[in-house]
Amino acid sequence: MSKILFIRHSESIDDLTNQYGGWADLDLSPHGRQQYAEVIPKVRDLNENFSVILHSPLKRAKESAYILGSGLGVEVRESVWLKEKNGYGLLTGLTKEEAKSNYPELVENMDNGYIYGSEPEDLFVERVKKAYQILSSMNVNLIAVTHGGFLSRLFEQVLSKKYIKAHDAGFILIDTETLEISHSDSFDFEN
Repeated sequence: MSKILFIRHSESIDDLTNQYGGWADLDLSPHGRQQYAEVIPKVRDLNENFSVILHSPLKRAKESAYILGSGLGVEVRESVWLKEKNGYGLLTGLTKEEAKSNYPELVENMDNGYIYGSEPEDLFVERVKKAYQILSSMNVNLIAVTHGGFLSRLFEQVLSKKYIKAHDAGFILIDTETLEISHSDSFDFEN
C-alpha cells in the first residue's frame, strides 16, 4: 500500500499579469514562494515517509517542488505526465487583453469551446489516467506537484469526486489501494 500527496503549485506570475496559463512556462510570484514555505510544516505533520517528489516540467511546479524538497530533504524529479492541460493553444502566455485586442477570432473560438493548438480534452483525460497508473505502480509514498486542471480531471475521472477547486499550494493525500482521501488542505469538493 502506498500513498500519493497531490499538491498544486502556488501562485505564479500569470496570476498577477492576467495571462493565459496552461503550458505558459512562468515563474512563481514572491508570494507563491512564501506559500510553499508555509506548506512544508503541514506536509511534515502528516508523518508520511515520502521517497520522492515528482513535478510537472513547467517552472511554477518545478520551483514549488524544489522548495518543498529542500524543506523536507526529499529527492525531486521531473515527470512530463504531471503537466497541465494545454488549454489555451496559440493564446498561451498572452495577456487576456493582448489576446482580445490582437486575436479576437481566437478568443471567440475559445469561448465556443475550441482553440487552435490546444490539447483535446479526451487526450488530456487519457494522459491524467495514465499518470495515475504510473504513479500508483511505483509502490512508494510520493508527492506529485502538479496543476489545477490536472487535479480536476484526476478527481472527476479517476476518483469519481466532483472537484471544485484546489487553492494555491493546496494538497490532498490519496491511498492508492483504497482511493480514500486521508487528508486534505485547501481543496473544495461538491457534496
